[in-house]
Amino acid sequence: MMMHHGAVAFSGKESGRGRAKRLLLATAVLAAGCGGHGSDSSPPVDTTAGVATQDARAVAERNALLAYRGMLTAYARAGLTADPNGQLLARYAAGSALTTLQTGLAHFRRAGQIIRGEYRSEPVPTDARPLPSPTVVSIMDCLDDRDFLVYTDSGEKVNNIVGGRRLTTATVANRQGDEWKVITIAVQPADIC
Repeated sequence: MMMHHGAVAFSGKESGRGRAKRLLLATAVLAAGCGGHGSDSSPPVDTTAGVATQDARAVAERNALLAYRGMLTAYARAGLTADPNGQLLARYAAGSALTTLQTGLAHFRRAGQIIRGEYRSEPVPTDARPLPSPTVVSIMDCLDDRDFLVYTDSGEKVNNIVGGRRLTTATVANRQGDEWKVITIAVQPADIC
């Protein structure tokens, strides 16, 4: 079977060493042909634009992950007393995400319940827009809340329902300069991921 990669053909029957030699030779030929000698009138290629875009995206993703993790930590702290007005929540969340978290905590407070325990989180950025300087990052997580449970104010477990691994998606936005906040969050039923 022959596969063509640019102007170089690779045969599936060729040994790894033979393929490597051909690739090395092809690379040398291409490099020699693309040198700055002769009357090449093509302008130089600017490779810094792609690097700058990648750097801006990496910074945006890092800041979004910090905001997402901060929101989870703030929610866990607020859950210890079911305080929907915890100051840390508003530091890391805004819009519908903040409303969702506050509504849940208010529900627990009215029911005389708290949340305690530990969760495990493995968030991954899935998108960053607009390029070249993203201000919105999408995050996907498989949030494990098996040990993050609901208790009564007196410390008794509310029910025997354990949590699970929940597919969680969030949108994090850079609001007002360098202030990254989670603006939407959706948590699916247990064992979706």
